[in-house]
Amino acid sequence: MAVSFISFFLVVLPNAVDVTISGTIYFSESYLMQKQPVREFNDVESLIEHILDTYTSAGFPFCEVRPMVERIHDSLFNVVLHVQEGSRITVTDHLFRPDKHTDPGVIRRYVRPENDLYFSSNEIARIKQRLLRTNAFMSVTENIVYRNDLYYILWTLNEQQTDFISAFGTIGEDDYIFSISFHSINLLGTLRHIEFLYEYERLFTVKFTEPILLAPTAIHGDLSLWSYDTMQLLEAQGIITTPLNTIFDVSILSGIERASYADTLTAARTHTILGSGLAGHLTHTWLTVNQSFMVDCLIRDVDRWRLRYDGSIALFDIYVQSHGRYVFTDSLEFFDHFRLGGAQSLRGYYEEEFTVDQAFWINMEYKRVFLFPLVDIGYFDKNIFYSYGFGIAAQSRFAHATLVLAWPKDGSWQDGMLHLTFEKGF
Repeated sequence: MAVSFISFFLVVLPNAVDVTISGTIYFSESYLMQKQPVREFNDVESLIEHILDTYTSAGFPFCEVRPMVERIHDSLFNVVLHVQEGSRITVTDHLFRPDKHTDPGVIRRYVRPENDLYFSSNEIARIKQRLLRTNAFMSVTENIVYRNDLYYILWTLNEQQTDFISAFGTIGEDDYIFSISFHSINLLGTLRHIEFLYEYERLFTVKFTEPILLAPTAIHGDLSLWSYDTMQLLEAQGIITTPLNTIFDVSILSGIERASYADTLTAARTHTILGSGLAGHLTHTWLTVNQSFMVDCLIRDVDRWRLRYDGSIALFDIYVQSHGRYVFTDSLEFFDHFRLGGAQSLRGYYEEEFTVDQAFWINMEYKRVFLFPLVDIGYFDKNIFYSYGFGIAAQSRFAHATLVLAWPKDGSWQDGMLHLTFEKGF
């Protein structure tokens, strides 16, 4: 947000540099220097950024820093940073201008901007990060608007397609699996999420997220029905998530689980699930990091504890997803296990080929061009499994499609698994 005019033309040399700061009134020179010491030329630019950040965080968005460089002799330079603080302004209100169907009032209730306070770059960063985290907007930009002797922040939001129908297919040598889903991340312009997923003869699930009613706290509902021949599992869960700060969110979980086994004499029983979680999100111009942990306990005759970890890192064109699963109980039942293999884990193996109670795996992709390599590595059952292959991604204004072909560890070319994804936004 700060307007900075840095006319800084330096040849980076390992020479000594002496820096002084002039023109400051609100902050002292010693205060600005003590947290950003300067030992060489490369540190001067960091000091200028530190000065601008300090002033914009304190309500001076128009602060400018103009450096003047004087060579004392071959091994010593004198740099004077002339600071023009500008006006300290109070933000009367935040104005939101989405370019499609999102309700501006919903956006306001979601981000809860602070009005009639001094301008703060930290507040601007908080609002922008919260909006981008919804995945409903491709870009979010802000500008200072001056009207009738008052200052406002005008937010321009470029929305993306937020309603999707997706079809998934996995084809192996002897079997196939088919899935279809509907996903909305801006239901009726309210930033509410709804997701419906059906996997052929195996899974039916509906998820709903309410982020507005108790903002910044969000409510998530999840209803799932799993079917395996004569066995069924019904899960109903509610999760409440609230932010601790701009990076971390904390969650509590409560729900029920009902498992039935028609081929046994054991009657189906409904048990309570309780749990909690912690998630972190960090976004930079070239780096995106997401990490989440969730632990839950199924209260029954023999309690079951379950730990889930999911993380992702996007660094330029490198994408890494990491996952961990752990189950602890004195009596493992069928639905206590995790099932790995297929499009969601190790892509060179059949869907749910492995049944485990402890696992860790990583999915890696390098998406520099439309034809990208991929590697999956997993550790479970005291063995290392991996798959490798390539994917082809095609995008257009009509739809997105992805084809992935992967082979398992020690597999021949005939053992390759083919995964197809087709996504249509509207």
